[in-house]
Amino acid sequence: AEKIRNYLVQSYVKHVVLVGGGYISFELSENVRALGKSVTMVEMYGYPLHRAFDEDMKDLIISTLERGGVNLKLGSAVKTFEAEGGKVKRAVLENGETIDGDAFILAPGIRPEVSLAEAAGIRIGETGAIWTDDHLRTNFSDIYAIGDAAETVDLVTGKRVWMPFAPAANKMGYVAGTNIAGGDMVFPGVVKTNVTAAFGTFFAGTGLTERDAAREGFKPISAK
Repeated sequence: AEKIRNYLVQSYVKHVVLVGGGYISFELSENVRALGKSVTMVEMYGYPLHRAFDEDMKDLIISTLERGGVNLKLGSAVKTFEAEGGKVKRAVLENGETIDGDAFILAPGIRPEVSLAEAAGIRIGETGAIWTDDHLRTNFSDIYAIGDAAETVDLVTGKRVWMPFAPAANKMGYVAGTNIAGGDMVFPGVVKTNVTAAFGTFFAGTGLTERDAAREGFKPISAK
């Protein structure tokens, strides 16, 4: 974060391009605007934060960013970058459009880093993250896994889930630490709680989105 900020505050950085429309880009957009830079956010789907919030939140999310001075490029992914003089100068979108910039920050999503676990023979779960039991033990009884690399259980669906967010990681650490120290504590799972904010508006959710609920076989009722 410090390295990014130290680069962005340079006087020759006028325009910053954020690739991806998730939590990182959403919160970065406000911080970069606060530095006096112009910002363009590129999101391949129809609106930012689309994984966390249903489409009925689309207009509010978009208007929040636009009110903050963020230029949005939605519905087309970055295909490649073009460089001049050893520095990236523009992003080329799949629709053929180009976006010039002085800095490009890539935040298109994350995956669990499990290479060390795989090399050690630790079981990887169906989500692609490290499998744990309800005490956060791996398939090796003396090895525990917590946080963004570990999977757990969705308390609504009862299915295995990967939920890489601070509230879950914090509680996992408390449970695993207790058990490592000789205690007996269970981590029951998560309810997919998330919160983010930009330009004075907070967005929060817990449980399933309407789209996920329908996919899981529930019959959700939506009200606004």
